[in-house]
Amino acid sequence: MTNYITQIATATILLSALCTSCWTMQQVVPIDPDSGSDTDTDTDTDTDTDTDTDVDTDSDADGSNCQNAISIDIPSVVTGNTQGKGNYYSGSCQYDDEFASEIVYEFTLAGPSLVSLDISYATYDTLIYLRSSCEDPNSEIDCNDDHGGDGDSDGDGDMDIDGDSDMDVDTDIDTDADTDSDDDWLWSQLYVELGEGTYYLVVDGYGDETGYFELETTLFDSY
Repeated sequence: MTNYITQIATATILLSALCTSCWTMQQVVPIDPDSGSDTDTDTDTDTDTDTDTDVDTDSDADGSNCQNAISIDIPSVVTGNTQGKGNYYSGSCQYDDEFASEIVYEFTLAGPSLVSLDISYATYDTLIYLRSSCEDPNSEIDCNDDHGGDGDSDGDGDMDIDGDSDMDVDTDIDTDADTDSDDDWLWSQLYVELGEGTYYLVVDGYGDETGYFELETTLFDSY
């Protein structure tokens, strides 16, 4: 009998120990090796800011005023149309009541030069004047309304240089090319001695006349 009780006690102790192990095993949570605290510190620092540094250098100059003067080379031939332009300036050879619209050109000389500025063709009665400071009428160098097709702005029969002196110059300019109009004497022309610098030529009109024109500029040997 004692032996039997001892066996029951031993079995109870073993069963208790076995249950304790089972409980402990149930508390163990398996760790998934792929579910660890892997904090991805790979921060994308690619700050690719594609900045377009191309600058549009296309000019919108239309010659309507000094701020929008059209740059030209000397020598060159350019065409224009004063219709629809503004009337902001006037030359010394214009009357006060003239209000034709105009186009402003600018050019730069690298050194002293003799320059011809000639309206070689036009559909209207032109008038031109040259300034060293575009907005300042007192900087006017010369002004011409009708040159008569020979560069004689004062009508004395001699070619004018700077509008106030006579000088024999072999210009080799064909003033009759493609111009059979009886109105060519109404076109304008200047021969001027200029130093180094930037100048402004205004192509204007007599009265309120406007229209199409062809401007021919020529550079002669330095004086």
